[in-house]
Amino acid sequence: MTRPTSTFDLVAGLSALVVMFLILVPSAAPALPWIKALPALAWAASFLGGKGPGRILPTVALGVAALGDFLLADGSQFLLGVVAFALFQILFSFRFWIDAKNKPRPRRGVWAAPVIYAAATILLLAGCLPRVGSLAIPMALYGVLLTAMASGTVAAGRGWKLAWGGALFYVSDAFILTFRAWPVPFSTDWIILIPYYLGLYLIVKGFSGASPSPAYR
Repeated sequence: MTRPTSTFDLVAGLSALVVMFLILVPSAAPALPWIKALPALAWAASFLGGKGPGRILPTVALGVAALGDFLLADGSQFLLGVVAFALFQILFSFRFWIDAKNKPRPRRGVWAAPVIYAAATILLLAGCLPRVGSLAIPMALYGVLLTAMASGTVAAGRGWKLAWGGALFYVSDAFILTFRAWPVPFSTDWIILIPYYLGLYLIVKGFSGASPSPAYR
């Protein structure tokens, strides 16, 4: 499997910085969805240029994440954006848990991750579901998928980058669900996007830079 190159990392990083600037400029709103999708597209392109079947899943998953970024930035397509990220999580969860299943010996304490993430998700949904109306069922299902993917980043045994990437991605999505249920009178874009971009970067690096190893126990 190919590793994302520094060129693609540079494109993704610069795009993320542009997004962080443009969210402060109301007149730039029409362009924001297109630019917000660029980081995930850049990392998808880095995998696309590789060789072997291992490139297909991250390419598709990151392409779906880019679509989710576009839809969520649009503002009027929240549910479709959530569906796109749900598919992203299904794809990566499948691979992470396959890795975990194929490990020679489970890492000691690795099964604590699902318990911790599940407890956090239960508390999150308990505070949010009563306030989101018709979105309650989709949000609950999304919480299950988010828990599976985040805990899978630990169980996969690909190292600390992937595990921390999953944690940051979880935090970002938890903010999205929280602010959807509990609106605040100020912009939450930075609060959501900083852990999201950092988390996605670490997931990409962790997935591409290390194979499942018995040493990660």
